[in-house]
Amino acid sequence: MLCFFDATKEGNSGFSLFELLVVLFIIGIMATLVGPRLTGSLPSLRVKTAAKQTAALLRDARSRAVTENQVYQSTFDLNTQQVTLIKKEEKVDPESKDQPATQHSIIYTLPESVFFKDVERREKFNINFYPSGGSSGGQLSLINNKDTSWFLTVDRITGRTTISAEQ
Repeated sequence: MLCFFDATKEGNSGFSLFELLVVLFIIGIMATLVGPRLTGSLPSLRVKTAAKQTAALLRDARSRAVTENQVYQSTFDLNTQQVTLIKKEEKVDPESKDQPATQHSIIYTLPESVFFKDVERREKFNINFYPSGGSSGGQLSLINNKDTSWFLTVDRITGRTTISAEQ
């Protein structure tokens, strides 16, 4: 009978302890070299994620404005590093018994070490989204402590929000 593996023969008993220790030593060295590179990219990932989430909030504002036929306003507060999205209610006659619906807002706070870049030296600024799909337009940058930044642009005519890595 032909057998390819015979554990009873000498020399076929598996790996030696020395071989296993050499492999573990090589894996340890590779982990030591690769680990810092992975953790060094976390701040740039945070600012990229914050830019994507801010853009998603702006796209949501445009979508809501079109579907609900209402004006939505996004307010960027450079002091608190927050974006607030609210539906702008129409003016109501004070003598009318109909009260406006309460304003519901969505607030997104930037993560630690991610900031809005000084946009035209204002503390707050707004971008409005209209039922036609357009917007008041605007540009802003998000930056982290390591000067990695992402640029967001909201087009005036289409209301389209785009993200790009800033050079």
